[in-house]
Amino acid sequence: MNKIRITKQFNFETGHALYGYDGACRNVHGHKVMLADYQPTCELLVIDFANKIKKRLPENISLHSLKLQETESSFANWYESDQ
Repeated sequence: MNKIRITKQFNFETGHALYGYDGACRNVHGHKVMLADYQPTCELLVIDFANKIKKRLPENISLHSLKLQETESSFANWYESDQ
């Protein structure tokens, strides 16, 4: 049976100020935000995990691959060289 994944996108406006900040953002200002809800898949999760891990690594360390294994025979591989 075929599966259908449905995504709902929400757009909204928000505002804030950074009190105690010495820059343009110290004044009240707004942003347009887009929020999308999606059904996570193994493929999307491994990409998300790789991006989060790379951000936390020291500059002299790089991530070259990541494997997300759901079961003994079901997994997703991510490789930096494919990017």
